[in-house]
Amino acid sequence: MSADIKENYNASITYETISDYVDALKKLFVLEDMPAWNPNLRSKAAIQSSDTRYFVNLSIATSALSLGPKDLIKIYEHSAYILSQWR
Repeated sequence: MSADIKENYNASITYETISDYVDALKKLFVLEDMPAWNPNLRSKAAIQSSDTRYFVNLSIATSALSLGPKDLIKIYEHSAYILSQWR
């Protein structure tokens, strides 16, 4: 995240600050981490090796994407797909 912020916003932020923000958002039930899926297969490699972070409150995601009610109606069939892919 720190590298993305530096590249896209020409600003720097420490790992501790990002961790504090993520922890606060988890406590507010805005973010939720889903553990990586690792079935008991004979392979030693995990299917997915890192947790996935999801928005729990999709109204924040739609606001961040600047989507309003009319926009969501226009893309009704695709809105769930768009929101599920945005992390």
